[in-house]
Amino acid sequence: MHWPFLPKAARLYITLLANLLLLAGCATLSSTYEKPQLSLNSLHILEPDGLTQRFALGLQIMNPNDRPLNIKGLYYTIELEGYELISGVSNQIPEVPAFGTANFTVHANTNLINSIRFINAIIKQPKDTFSYSLSGKLSLDNFYPRQVNIEQEGNISLKH
Repeated sequence: MHWPFLPKAARLYITLLANLLLLAGCATLSSTYEKPQLSLNSLHILEPDGLTQRFALGLQIMNPNDRPLNIKGLYYTIELEGYELISGVSNQIPEVPAFGTANFTVHANTNLINSIRFINAIIKQPKDTFSYSLSGKLSLDNFYPRQVNIEQEGNISLKH
């Protein structure tokens, strides 16, 4: 809008006030949003493709929100002892119902160089417990924010 009858300072003040109100409105829309949770349910080894080992990962997304999650895509990685060993992407994620879960399978590949580094590290210094990290980046279709980073960390013990 152009208001030539208002002084320049008043136009600037009105524009600034409108932008602040817009930002406040966006902040209240996202205040009821809670991050979904991503967990690994299964891991199956598939036939290798050349030098790359392939896996089928069973993942679960839990939606703690009162609206369904429409996920356009997912990028995920699995790290052991800080080495990113497995990663993949998928755009075939089912809708996650409000206050519900969705289980699905995705395919992933190994990072050959990091796998060699990891094996070298555990040969040099054997361990009974390994730290892990499952990270994911969700691209959402019907929520603000549009991208959500999710991380789950823990330890895996090889002791019985």
